[in-house]
Amino acid sequence: MPYQIIWEPPGVHRRFHGHITGAEVLRSLTTMTSDPRFDDMRYSIEDYLDVDHYEADQESLTMLSAFHYGAHASNARIVTAAVMNKDEVREVFRRFQASYSTPFPLQIFDNLADARAWITSQIAAYGSAPRWD
Repeated sequence: MPYQIIWEPPGVHRRFHGHITGAEVLRSLTTMTSDPRFDDMRYSIEDYLDVDHYEADQESLTMLSAFHYGAHASNARIVTAAVMNKDEVREVFRRFQASYSTPFPLQIFDNLADARAWITSQIAAYGSAPRWD
């Protein structure tokens, strides 16, 4: 399995590694949203720092977009930070953003520290900002 789901109340850190596909990213979303903790989740970190290759065709990008809307109907309070340092991964995100959408606020970062700072700023107003101890 090329991903790991790490629950960090009130959110989740999904770490991907190696060679991944859009279908595997979708599988990680399915696992995450099936968990009872999803209902109280406030953020998602999508960590692609250890990804060597990301293969995503148009069909998988369409499915990812549709899945985001279904998840949003269940929990609309989530913000998403994607962390990546490779042009190939950024290109998949550019294709996704150019052709599809997500109802969740989404920002792309080069490192985890900046992603966590942004998440904290986004949800602090609601009184449940995460602690990064």
